[in-house]
Amino acid sequence: MFKWYLKATVCFAFLEDWDPEEPAFYGVRWWTRGWTLRELVATESIIFYGKTWRIRGDKSSLCTEISRISRIDKHVLQQQEELSTLPVAVRMSWASNRKTTREEDIAYSLMGIFDINMPMLYGEGPKAFLRLQEEIIKATSDMSLFAWAAAPDCEQEYMGILAPSSREFMNTSRLYPSWHYGSLQPSISITIANQDVACN
Repeated sequence: MFKWYLKATVCFAFLEDWDPEEPAFYGVRWWTRGWTLRELVATESIIFYGKTWRIRGDKSSLCTEISRISRIDKHVLQQQEELSTLPVAVRMSWASNRKTTREEDIAYSLMGIFDINMPMLYGEGPKAFLRLQEEIIKATSDMSLFAWAAAPDCEQEYMGILAPSSREFMNTSRLYPSWHYGSLQPSISITIANQDVACN
């Protein structure tokens, strides 16, 4: 689906809870849904419709507001920067406030953003997000994957090296552009063996 959005000429987004009397769309649910993230990032042109099916703007004219809400840099929204040049942690941060009906779908909705292929195994719950990170490790040596912090409401005392969910990346959007991708490519390799992560 991510590749379909990349090839799309235009995407139409119906924001059913964007009231015609409300000029801003900060409280609209579209910005908190997991699956809509790939539409926002991949599609060059998006036309937004409000509750009454009236055009409220497009991705270009609303870019500043969209960037503020989504915490995605305008250069990325305007497709002036390749996703592969952005730190993994920054791309993870885009999903930190998004929700899906099924827990697994947060991980599955991010596969295109990381150019990752993995089986979709419904019923695995939080293991899907761990598998996503394992696949990312296989594809890159980007150390920002480990720059997450426990979510404020986390009650777990001890945690592994991989984040349990996208919420742990809530504050990593600050890494861009000050922490450029090139600085995250050390001359080491990262491997996973029996759920242990080793850097060589």
